[in-house]
Amino acid sequence: MRKIKEFIYSYFKIFLIIFSILSLTSVTPFWWISLLSIIFFIWNIFNRKEKLSLCITFLSVTVLLIIFNFTILIPTQKWADKLQAEWDKTGYDSSWLGNAQESINIADRAIEDFKLKYGTYPNSLSDINEILIDDHDRSYRIKESDGQTNGVPFFYEKVDSNKFYLAGVGKDGIIKTDDDLLPQISKEQTMTTGLVKYEIKSFTPKELDRERKVLEMLRKSKKLEKVLNK
Repeated sequence: MRKIKEFIYSYFKIFLIIFSILSLTSVTPFWWISLLSIIFFIWNIFNRKEKLSLCITFLSVTVLLIIFNFTILIPTQKWADKLQAEWDKTGYDSSWLGNAQESINIADRAIEDFKLKYGTYPNSLSDINEILIDDHDRSYRIKESDGQTNGVPFFYEKVDSNKFYLAGVGKDGIIKTDDDLLPQISKEQTMTTGLVKYEIKSFTPKELDRERKVLEMLRKSKKLEKVLNK
């Protein structure tokens, strides 16, 4: 034991560097390796006290990093893994219904704006260049050909220059059935809409304000996309 001790102190600077580097593993999945650093620093403190202030500093940092790992990093990673696992589940997911409803409402407003500007409805949602449309119904998810999980694209059909059909697949995953996700419009909008099917909703001032802000954000996003693609 004495020879080991003499050996360590003969090359103390090298050991100090090694265990200082190992202490950084405290914020990785291999955090337990940093326990060797803690043992080394404490061992030195109770022996010859070489580079005492430096050892105390590294010891304190290592302990704090382990605490940070267990209180912040590990719980965050577990939460992210749980969220990813939930997202990877295919089929209907009611927790995303609110997101899907807002997306289809926004798509409807963009389609109506297109009609006002060009006098006819777009042939497809990709024809709308003024706004960055989220055209996926994430309340019903599928595995795509590349293995990624995503929502089913909204179904859009231009009936004629004055009529169109827009819907999500709904709980059964089949379009044009009774449980389709339909755009929500106000009673006043029923006088001007070209929607074949819709739901009437009384929007609160807060909901209307949020919709305006989302529309403005998506218009800015589309402008930025055009600039970046030039």
